Amino acid sequence: MRLDSDHPTRLLRRLLLPALLLAAPAWAGPADQSVPLDLSSGSVGRRLPFDVPFLLEGTAPAGTSRVELRTALEPARERDAVQADGASVSGTDSAGRFALQVRPLPADRRVRFEIALERSLTENGRRLFRQDTEALLRREVAAGASGPDDRLRDGIRAAFDRALEEGRVAGSARERTLKSAAPLLDPGASAPQAAEAIARLTRETRAARASLEAALVRHDEAVPSLTGARTEIAASQALEGLLGALEKQPELDPRNPRSPLALSQDALALARGEAPAAPLLANAGAAEIAAAREAHRRESRALRELRDWLQALLAPASAERPAPAARPEHLSAGERQALGELASRGALRRAEGWAGVLEDHAADAEQALVAGDRALERMLGDLDATAAAAIVRELTTASGTTSAGLYVSLDLGLLYGFEVDRGAIHAGVNVYFAPVNKDAPLRGASLAKRLSLTVGLTLTDMQQEEDDRFESLISDRWNVIVGAGLRVTRNLRLGAGALLLLKNDPNPLVVDRSLGAVPYVAASFDVDVGRLFGGE
Repeated sequence: MRLDSDHPTRLLRRLLLPALLLAAPAWAGPADQSVPLDLSSGSVGRRLPFDVPFLLEGTAPAGTSRVELRTALEPARERDAVQADGASVSGTDSAGRFALQVRPLPADRRVRFEIALERSLTENGRRLFRQDTEALLRREVAAGASGPDDRLRDGIRAAFDRALEEGRVAGSARERTLKSAAPLLDPGASAPQAAEAIARLTRETRAARASLEAALVRHDEAVPSLTGARTEIAASQALEGLLGALEKQPELDPRNPRSPLALSQDALALARGEAPAAPLLANAGAAEIAAAREAHRRESRALRELRDWLQALLAPASAERPAPAARPEHLSAGERQALGELASRGALRRAEGWAGVLEDHAADAEQALVAGDRALERMLGDLDATAAAAIVRELTTASGTTSAGLYVSLDLGLLYGFEVDRGAIHAGVNVYFAPVNKDAPLRGASLAKRLSLTVGLTLTDMQQEEDDRFESLISDRWNVIVGAGLRVTRNLRLGAGALLLLKNDPNPLVVDRSLGAVPYVAASFDVDVGRLFGGE
């Protein structure tokens, strides 16, 4: 290919015009770059870009609403201070994905990413928290355990941490702080703050537990009094004799009010001393307390029945009350007096009174249980609301390294050799002695990222038939070029240097040729090849 040998300025303009047109797309901004980030391992998925902004993308744990990023270079240098200024913030989508903008970083540096996650409990996390705290409170508070407050506090915090992870094992260790005031959930809260919160939280529940324990103590303290009255009833020889005499009489029809068969089984068992022992309720549960209250109620009714039966049997006849069909005529005056005392103000009346007292104590215990359950529900509701409103700021770190190494690119373009007065297409290699990112804008770039050394070959014949001063260095058309180039856009370079070819001696009698160098100027394109050292 022959190019016109016009004035060099006009020729350069002709060479540069098509080069600029071809390089026009290179003026467009760099394509979006993204780097995957794994929060659980604290690592990035590849080497980090440099000199260009990029996106750090990853997936946050469940319940994350906000992700904040700060960047620091290691080791820190004074001129790197600008890199640590400001923070990038991202929200999350329904799957927890986020994308954080990272400002341009220098090449060949280790980068530390400090990521702050703002998290709250998910619906499933709230269910887990309520389930764990309910079991904990029933064990440590409602059941009357006297364990220290720090055990309760640690259990609530452990339940909250488990709910944050939703039952999964946490990944890398994270530093957590609470943005809201919640001493029972905040590991940074002082011991007095936590103690005050526990006292406020458990006040009603512990009051109900104290009422329950007091009712149970009163119940068990009254049981011996009932037992003593029962013993007296069973030991009454007059009552035993009365029952024996009546059972021998033929009038055993249940309609006969003087017949033992007219009494209920409970009353008859009490009269014979065969009733079961009164239960003790220390450490009793709700079912045992309810059963005891019902047993005391039945016993009180049976004692009242026995007392009314005995009084009716011993009462004298009157116009309003005719004499019974069969009277216990065999009873002596002393026995009648003993039976009258037993029914009116003796053991029967005392036993009936103590059975009623025990029934009341058991009822008080049941009411305390109900109050405790209500207090527990309110306590769980308070904890649930506190946990639902809590926002945890969770800090984690990740690190990566920006790409580095000498940068090499393929050089392809047009050159003009001044002494040869001829143009040619050339190809070569550009070597930059600093890392270069072709996507980075040139504005503000250092000279080391613009300037490169070029070594290459011409691809078209530069020899002219009428000019026998020069010949191609290699074969019939290749000449070596050695020079330097300066990038004026991301891909377009202007270069200059020496064109190495063979020079013929001006004396036609001398056939020896020598290596010669002539100056050239060129316009060329950089084509990415790779990085010599430390690159991707």
